[in-house]
Amino acid sequence: MFSSVSYPTPPAELNGERRTRDTPPLTVLPAGTFLGIVTTGAVSRALATGDEGKATTASGAACVAALTVGGLLTAVALSPLGPAGLGAMVPQTTPGFEAAVAYVRIRSIAFVPALLIMVLQSTSLARRNVRAPLKAAGLSGAANLIGDSILVPTMGLAGAALATTLAQLVALIGLGGDAVSGNMLPKKPKQWLESAGRPFRQIFTKGAPVVAALSAKTAVLLSLSYAAASSAAKNGNLADLAAHQILVGLYFVFAPVGDALSQTVQTFLPRSIVADQLDDAKNPALKKSRALGPKSRAVVKGAVAAAVVLGGLDALIAAGIPAFLPTLFTRDPAVAAALRRTAPYLGSALMVHGLSSATEGTMLANRDAGVLGGLYAVDAAVVVYAFFAAAAAAGPVTSVWRVFLGYNMLRCGQFAARVCSTALRRRKDAVPAP
Repeated sequence: MFSSVSYPTPPAELNGERRTRDTPPLTVLPAGTFLGIVTTGAVSRALATGDEGKATTASGAACVAALTVGGLLTAVALSPLGPAGLGAMVPQTTPGFEAAVAYVRIRSIAFVPALLIMVLQSTSLARRNVRAPLKAAGLSGAANLIGDSILVPTMGLAGAALATTLAQLVALIGLGGDAVSGNMLPKKPKQWLESAGRPFRQIFTKGAPVVAALSAKTAVLLSLSYAAASSAAKNGNLADLAAHQILVGLYFVFAPVGDALSQTVQTFLPRSIVADQLDDAKNPALKKSRALGPKSRAVVKGAVAAAVVLGGLDALIAAGIPAFLPTLFTRDPAVAAALRRTAPYLGSALMVHGLSSATEGTMLANRDAGVLGGLYAVDAAVVVYAFFAAAAAAGPVTSVWRVFLGYNMLRCGQFAARVCSTALRRRKDAVPAP
């Protein structure tokens, strides 16, 4: 969906094993990912007009917002509300519950670094600086591997949490150093105070529709797993549940390809829009509208073409691995059969996801976030109901993934229709031709 540095992942195992990629708990997604999206748009638009001061102010405001949101989340997680919230999802008598509480509390310390990383990464990408995020990711990955090897054997799950937290601090130091040396952030205290004023408030007003969209998507993803687990439990079909967990993991491994398309459009389209607006100023007969000019239309069409090519390749690989190489994940014939039956739905969902991301990025760059958030909210209400119906029917795992594919097709069609009726519609002259 939206470009981000974190997205929902299946929960970590409590047996001492670790995922190779760890992310903040799911609650950070709707609460914080909007910061990266708003930062990308604000910095890109400021740079498109050549206003370097406004660009650094926008980045500074996003950093202040990250400190505020991350600090509040950390305070909640470290308070008695943290274990109470976890207990609402998992009974406190569950074996390993105390270890899970310790894991969440240690990981909560990284809420602020995680959100700052998100903001700084978005700032770098908006400035077309890819090296800084790549370098930070490499340093963070190396630090995580070293930390795991040292801390997990002695501290178990808590060590895994601490290793990931320290790795994120390493990434933050790397990105922060590049941001300071590259003059991407305010330098003087007065500039930071200005960032904490009106620009800070604008972060939240502009981010409200994005938060609504992200929360709606989170509800869909949670309902997807609920429907699969409920159906498998009613049927006593653990093979279906195991296949679903594998497929969900693969979805989140390959979905960032589509997310990157959205980030790319949000980065490049504002500059093209400004260039078209400068050309439009030379043509007084051209009627002002939301329709994009030729340079901007070329960016959108290029993104759609990339979604077809890259998204198609991404979908083929993601579906082909479980369909033709199920033994990479399981030796159980029943699980392998369920993977083969359901893999085509995974691939199709990823293909549509790429197209959705291209049009979604266009809407965000064209300041159409309000409509985007509304569409996501309506779609979530419909699809969550459909998932609960699928859970009540207790069908096979394929029926649950058919609903998920339908959701992706629905939003893709809606976004495409909106973009075609606004950004890509035919431009008209204000004065009829003689």
